[in-house]
Amino acid sequence: MRWVKNRTLRRYWQDQKVPLILLIFLGWAASVCTFFLSLMTGWFFDLMYKEGISKSRLLSSFGIEISTLNQFYIAMALVILLKLGLQYFERIGIQVKAERFSADLIRRLFRKQIFWTPELFQSVPFGKYLLRYSGDLQSIRTMLVNGIHRGIKESLFVGTGIFLLIYLNPTWSLVLLVGTALIVPLVFILDKMQEPLIVEKRKRKSQLLNFVTDAFAKHSSLTSEEKKNRVIRNFRSRNRSNLNASLNYQNIESKRLALVSIIGPTLILSLLLSITLFPDSKGSPGELLAFLLVVGAMVPAFRNLIKAPNLITKGLLSLEKAERLMRKKTVIRSVSSDESSPKTRSLPLQ
Repeated sequence: MRWVKNRTLRRYWQDQKVPLILLIFLGWAASVCTFFLSLMTGWFFDLMYKEGISKSRLLSSFGIEISTLNQFYIAMALVILLKLGLQYFERIGIQVKAERFSADLIRRLFRKQIFWTPELFQSVPFGKYLLRYSGDLQSIRTMLVNGIHRGIKESLFVGTGIFLLIYLNPTWSLVLLVGTALIVPLVFILDKMQEPLIVEKRKRKSQLLNFVTDAFAKHSSLTSEEKKNRVIRNFRSRNRSNLNASLNYQNIESKRLALVSIIGPTLILSLLLSITLFPDSKGSPGELLAFLLVVGAMVPAFRNLIKAPNLITKGLLSLEKAERLMRKKTVIRSVSSDESSPKTRSLPLQ
């Protein structure tokens, strides 16, 4: 939970509590519409086929009843339109806030760097600074939108789903919770293994891009074939290091994504297996179908929730790099009218 303590996020992102809470609520409400759309198909079976399996029992238990097909079509269309409106206002709202946060961060960083002394600015090749304005900025936006915001929203959605599952059948819910408790720690272990690899991967990429920028800046001075070949050899060495770091990262990332992809089927398998082993808990066909519909609606949200920590880690690394640049101090030398020697003072850049 490092992002909660980050000073920049607290000041420029988290302190906007009312709008952010409103956007999270809109996103949660749009997600809840997914439950309704899944469960509402039970009304169609009951009205059209008269199967009597009562897939809509969960909705009926909350006092929501549909008696004709016309009512069903109108209700489903209204829920679809409601989901459309909620998702639009939630997504445009969070995207606008993320864009404004990014633009403000760039503005403050650029202003700080412009006021640096030439000595401080030239202490590091300027090509290295360019990443703060491109790739790092995208990682920060992804952290805000798909990491923090979506993580909180999906947590509320999954919590709502767990409540519905317990309401439907506590025994089945317990089986799913146990299965989840066995899988999720594996994902977080891989997250911890991946964190230093992310740092190394970005370091190698930064070094490679910085070398390319520096080589191109000195292109006119590469007059002999020997100098050019020496630059190519250095590039190959850095490119090889960058490739190895990327491959190590992708190895763990592929394991994470593969594990996440089987969470849904594994939970459903454990549920069906528990029904076979404990026949007394099997319930009615309609209850099982309603339970599976709720689980199916929760699986994508659960996957997004598991991916969120990784996105937050990447974004925080980028944000902390920008913060370190803005914390640097520069020296301004000025000569007053009544003094013959320059005066030096330190200007904090935060």
